[in-house]
Amino acid sequence: MDNIIDISKTAAAQFKEIIKAAQEQNPEDSLFVRCYVVSGGCSGMKYGMVIDSEITDKKDQVCFENEELKVISDLNSLPYVNGLEIDYSDDLIKGGFMMQNPNMKGGCGCGSSFTPSDDEEEQPEQTTGCGSCTNG
Repeated sequence: MDNIIDISKTAAAQFKEIIKAAQEQNPEDSLFVRCYVVSGGCSGMKYGMVIDSEITDKKDQVCFENEELKVISDLNSLPYVNGLEIDYSDDLIKGGFMMQNPNMKGGCGCGSSFTPSDDEEEQPEQTTGCGSCTNG
């Protein structure tokens, strides 16, 4: 299986630490990262990630997998996560997970949301901004 997203070593290490802590709460569950895209933010769409244990066979696809980490996405989010690069920074300002997608047209000033490229089949309606920056 080819990975459709790329995860840096620092992001993978951070995901593993988060999953390890969650595994202590739920030792019987097989946990993974769920990466998804929803309508929102200043630029129209934003990424989300959660730790999950339930895979819906017909609605989920593995986007990244190695011997230590698995990332799943729902079918609706796949066009937007294809080519996504996830990195992690522990900087005091603007630290955390960072998403870079070569397929996006633009993004808001604070980096919380993005505008998909024009060739996407269906784009959500523009929603209210995050309030952290001005778009335009």
